[in-house]
Amino acid sequence: MKLSPAIIFFCLFFAGALTRGAFPPLVADAPDSPLTLEVEDMTGRTIHLDGPPGRALLLTPIAWHYLAVTGSDASILMIPPYMKREFKASGLDRIFPHMASKPLSFLDNASIAPFSTEQSLWVRPDVIFSWDYLAWSFERVKFPGLIRISPDGGDKSRLFRVLGDAGGHSGRVTWLWARYQEELDTFYSQLPEELEEKTLVILANTGFTLWNGSTNPHFHKILKKLKAVNAAEKKSFRSGKFNATALLNIETLLQMDPEIIYINPYALAFTYTSVADIYNNPKLQGLKAVKNRRVYHMPSGMARLEGPVEEPLLVMWLFQTLRPELAPHVDLRKKILEAFMVMYGYSISKEEIDAWLRLEENSLSHGYARFYAHEVQRP
Repeated sequence: MKLSPAIIFFCLFFAGALTRGAFPPLVADAPDSPLTLEVEDMTGRTIHLDGPPGRALLLTPIAWHYLAVTGSDASILMIPPYMKREFKASGLDRIFPHMASKPLSFLDNASIAPFSTEQSLWVRPDVIFSWDYLAWSFERVKFPGLIRISPDGGDKSRLFRVLGDAGGHSGRVTWLWARYQEELDTFYSQLPEELEEKTLVILANTGFTLWNGSTNPHFHKILKKLKAVNAAEKKSFRSGKFNATALLNIETLLQMDPEIIYINPYALAFTYTSVADIYNNPKLQGLKAVKNRRVYHMPSGMARLEGPVEEPLLVMWLFQTLRPELAPHVDLRKKILEAFMVMYGYSISKEEIDAWLRLEENSLSHGYARFYAHEVQRP
């Protein structure tokens, strides 16, 4: 029996609908919201927007999260110089090549974020995402699209909800966090019940400074689940505006004698300390972590390893470097490939996965051969 074109079209349409329901979109859908959006920002204020923003000004380092939600860089007006450097260093400029040509934003005296209200409004944004402490000047002129962002202690769930609501992508954000929970629940359920606690310290990558994580308690919750503790967590250090660190005291570090040293990748574009620097420092030769070759430069990912897609990758990487003696129960390279397809609809290459893992630098350290691509033969 010959089928009519109308019947064929209906069958194809119905099959496509079923497929789409079973496999959510790999990149953000077009906004699925009504014409007017209602957003509750991170300070509890309600903002009404006339639809998804076509011109967004980001006064906080959330561009990578914004892109993960929207799937497009079209609405981003400008970015600070440090953020542009980080885009290039992380590889995000390959996924979103237009970011390289975005104008540089105006800077305050600390070179952190756009500061002048007049200059910021001159670019005619529909919405401004601003740190709460910078928002007063925009409130003073009653800018209607001001969305205030507050520190979140490392837990990005509320930030993503705000970004999803503001862009009309709340459905995608709900799906991303459901996937996040499923990924972590599955991973944690497969961990051995009895694990010996591991002691570690984290060094800031711009020099020999200890990181106590006082601004990121969420990270220490992750360590606790993995039966690990940051020896510097309870130390009272000199506090800065955005972090809490202390000039490294070699005697104090030797007294801690951690099993593992991680180098924090936070300031991705300003990395000065490397794994080789630690191993070659004569003052550190007595450390257990150095003698056992247990120093690792943490990956940076495309979004600082934060949020619903990259945080599970961080958890998996941490566990495999904390426990190199245990056989991995996940293929991290495969998980990275899947995550980039989910987050950006991007097929990350083998070489890009190597860079994500800092494979060359970390190859100096114990157990890191497990992260080589399967087809690569190593001695």
